Amino acid sequence: MFLTIQSRQVRGRCWALALAIACLFPCGTFAQPPKTNADLAAVFADWQSRQKLLKSARYVVTGTIEYKDEPRPPGNPIRPWRGVLLLDLAKKSYRLEQSQEVIYELSETDPTKWEYRTRVSTSAYNGKLLQSLRHRKANRIDEDVSDLSIGKGSLGSAAGMVDEVWRIFFAHGIVPTVHSPLLVDKWPSTHDPDDFNLAGRQLFRDRNCLLVRTDPLSNLSDEFWIDPLQRSAILRYVYFSNSEPWSRFDIFWKDTAHGWWADHWSKTWTTGGRVRRITRLRVESFEANPNVSESDFTLAAEPGMKVTVGEYPPLGQGLDPSKGSITTYRISPSGSWDEVSAQSFTTTDGKELPPEGRRRWVAWAIGGVVAIGAFLFYLQRRRRKTVLSSRHPAG
Repeated sequence: MFLTIQSRQVRGRCWALALAIACLFPCGTFAQPPKTNADLAAVFADWQSRQKLLKSARYVVTGTIEYKDEPRPPGNPIRPWRGVLLLDLAKKSYRLEQSQEVIYELSETDPTKWEYRTRVSTSAYNGKLLQSLRHRKANRIDEDVSDLSIGKGSLGSAAGMVDEVWRIFFAHGIVPTVHSPLLVDKWPSTHDPDDFNLAGRQLFRDRNCLLVRTDPLSNLSDEFWIDPLQRSAILRYVYFSNSEPWSRFDIFWKDTAHGWWADHWSKTWTTGGRVRRITRLRVESFEANPNVSESDFTLAAEPGMKVTVGEYPPLGQGLDPSKGSITTYRISPSGSWDEVSAQSFTTTDGKELPPEGRRRWVAWAIGGVVAIGAFLFYLQRRRRKTVLSSRHPAG
C-alpha cells in the first residue's frame, strides 16, 4: 500500500514538473520546427539565379515517342516528334510549334484499321491571349471545326503547358510542382519551403544527389533528384499519384557558356503499373537571347478561317469559371470577323446569361437601372410640382 501511494506521488511530481517547464519556457519549445534546411535554401538560390541568366531563348527539340499501348496500329511503334519553342522570359510569353504522330482509330473495334497520323499544331501566349492553331491541311481535317481557338480572361488550371517540353523550364530555374503548376499564364518562380521535404542524399548516375519530395496535394506529389554541383540541376523528376509513379523524367545536362544546361531527356509514362509511352527528346539547337517581339507570340487569323474566342471569368463574380463566354467567327475575304454563333457566361447556379455576353448584359442592366432611376426621379419632380401648384394656384 505504501509503495502504491509513493509511486502515485512520484508520477504526480513528474506531471507537475512537466507543467512547470511548459509554463516557464517559450511555446516554441514543443512546437514543430519549420522546414528550413541549408541544402534546400541553396537549391532555391540556384533556381533563382538561373531565372536571371537569359531574357529570351529559342529551342529546336527532336526525338521519338515509343507507343507501348495494347492494342496499337501495325508498323513501327517508335514515331517521330519535333518541336520549336520560343520563350520571352522577361514577359513570360511563349510560342510552341510541334509535330508528332498519334494513334488514329479508324474503327473502334478493329485495331488493324488503326494508323499513325501526323498532328501539327501551334500554340502561343502573348501575355493576354492563349491561342491554338489546328493546321487544317497538314492534319487532314475536313470537319467544320475551328481553325484558331483564342482564350482570354482567367484561364485557370486548364491552360497547362505541353509536358514534353516544359522540362526545358528547369534550365531557367522555373520548377513546377503539384503546389505550383506551370500554366501558360503563370510560371512558378518562387516556392514555399514548407511544401518540400529533404529526404537525404542518394547516389544517382555517379552524382551525389539531394532527394527532395513535396507534400502530397490531393494524393499527388513530386520527387526531385538534384545535383548541387550542377547548379541544382534536376537529374530525375517523378510525378506520383498516390504511391504510384505516373510519369518519370530522366534529364541529362551539359556544361555550357550559361552553366549546366538541359541536353536530352526521356519521359516514361506509366498507368496501372504498366509502361504506356516512352518519349526520348534532345535539344537539337539552342539560341540564347534571340530578338523577339509581341508579333512572334500572336497567331494571325487569316481569311476563310473559323475562329472561336472564349473568355473565362475569375472567381467571386457569381459566374462558373469553367464555362466561359464562347463566340465563333468566320473571317471574310476582306478580313472582317463575321459572328457565327455566341454563347454567354453561365452563373454558378447554372443559369446561362443572354447570348450578347456578360459585359453587354451588365451594360444593359446598368443602363436599365439608370433609366428606371431617371424615370422615377422625373415622376418625383413632376409630383412635387403638382403638389406645389395645388398649394399656390396661379393668379
